[in-house]
Amino acid sequence: MFTLKEFINGNSQILLDEEGPIQKAKFWKVKQSNKNWVEKLEKSDAYKYASEWLPAFGIYRYKESDGFDAKQLVIHKKGSIVKVIGYSGEREVLSQLFQWTLDTLSVMCKGYGVAPSEINQAIHQRKDMFDQWNTDFLPFLPDVEIQDANGKAIKTKSAPLVDGDTFAYLTFQNGVVQITKDLEKPKLIPYKDLPDNRFVWHNSVLPVDYSDELLKDGPRGYFWDFINNTAREQEGKSGWSINQQQLAVIVNAYGYLLHNYYPPNNRKAVILYDRNSDPMRRMGGNGKSLIAKSLEHVKPQFSIDGERAGNCRDKFLWSGYKPFHRVVLFSDTTEKFTLAPLYNAITDGFEVEEKNKDKYVIAPENSPKIVITTNTPPHAFDRSDKRRVCFVPIGDFYGWHLDTSGDDPSDLHNGLLFGPNWSEDDWKDYFATCVYCLKKFLDEGLQSFGDKERIEHSKIKICKDDDLLLKELETFIKTECFADNSITQQFGTGCFRSDAIAIWEQPEFAKYKFIHAKTKRKIFFDLVAALGVEINSDRQQRLHPTKGVRDDFWMMSRPTQTVGDNGDLSKLFEGGDWG
Repeated sequence: MFTLKEFINGNSQILLDEEGPIQKAKFWKVKQSNKNWVEKLEKSDAYKYASEWLPAFGIYRYKESDGFDAKQLVIHKKGSIVKVIGYSGEREVLSQLFQWTLDTLSVMCKGYGVAPSEINQAIHQRKDMFDQWNTDFLPFLPDVEIQDANGKAIKTKSAPLVDGDTFAYLTFQNGVVQITKDLEKPKLIPYKDLPDNRFVWHNSVLPVDYSDELLKDGPRGYFWDFINNTAREQEGKSGWSINQQQLAVIVNAYGYLLHNYYPPNNRKAVILYDRNSDPMRRMGGNGKSLIAKSLEHVKPQFSIDGERAGNCRDKFLWSGYKPFHRVVLFSDTTEKFTLAPLYNAITDGFEVEEKNKDKYVIAPENSPKIVITTNTPPHAFDRSDKRRVCFVPIGDFYGWHLDTSGDDPSDLHNGLLFGPNWSEDDWKDYFATCVYCLKKFLDEGLQSFGDKERIEHSKIKICKDDDLLLKELETFIKTECFADNSITQQFGTGCFRSDAIAIWEQPEFAKYKFIHAKTKRKIFFDLVAALGVEINSDRQQRLHPTKGVRDDFWMMSRPTQTVGDNGDLSKLFEGGDWG
């Protein structure tokens, strides 16, 4: 919460003005015989305290939306800046308000003489009223009057300043900077010039002033060097060069995560993965986590342990999330992780449920960006997954240095990144890099990277690390499903379900005897998708020409030049019709 001195900012007239809102909202009465003594406080005084006195200091309730299940926050507003105290009715919020009240009244009494000396004692005597009722009678943040496009005065709700499709905001000490697509120079908007119905969250204000000098030299500094290094590829035994396509993917994804606008039809989770990891063993140490966690220095971040991320039965997965959080990090997800439990969170909003508290809904338009770090990325080849993710490859530069010399990023960048050794200039370098990444994303959008290694690893993972099974299934898809034979001539490109499932019936795959047919179907479909092939799932039945029974026919189409985030997958097919 803002202290009294922060709230008045040296302007004591705010307290002394007999006609001002604070003097008019006094909830106590003094005794005629002794002005330092307070009459016994009554329930009506507690009501006035909550409904008038606290709002005079900018303390209100606030709901993110008008929905019945929207959670009520208690906030403290000073000009265009809003601090979140907590959720209405929570014990810790009531305690904070009570203590803030005592501290504020003490200063008003001793420093300015506008409160009786015995007021705190009087409140303590009726603590049951002042500590329990204060948020029940606290009014909501009031509507404000603005002019519409035609100059007509209208009432509207106050709400956070939000990014749009073609622009984004970063909040600095001296104002808000607007970064706009195709507009070269960002624009500084002083806080006093913000619309009356817009505010910014206090925890999003960056700890430096903005000036044109900040961007004069473009992206720079230790973090910019770090990002460039994560896009390096090894040449020979010791040489490293930057893969410019990979760098563009990383830069634009970082800008996307900084952008507080969720496009309705293109909402994606960003997955940071080790490009050079072995699917048989977890590696790490390449910089994924540092990139993801660095976002907290710009946007309020909420972290969820990756071990829990794929558990769709964990109803308290989002416990602790607050509406002001703009980035959610699922850190170090395991090989068991799947995207399906996060579908709603990525595209449709989600519910927050905490123990012994009412659950509430985060609407899609207010949803945070989601970033996932993993050493074993999900294959994400089916249509439902592909439209919800952007894969971002992280190179092995830092992992290689750690393995060969024991050097970590702090050894290579003059100390701990974002650590106490950073100067104000280091932070300015970082924020200049953030502006650059935001601008690149707004101008270019998310970029894709054709990573053959990831796809090959995913194929092995799909086939349960069974190289022989992978070879048999891949050969069947390439040579039988796309062959010029009687089946494809009669029914089109594809195969019958029974022919595909029969692969598991070969003697060398006896260990799969008891695997359910649905599991075999899923493995087959996942592998087909990993090869960049579109496959239907309508289960249309046709008479099998060689078996004389009705059988599902799975239609397929050849790989396209570019498939989703997977790049040029047609190059995976070498020889024969796939060359």
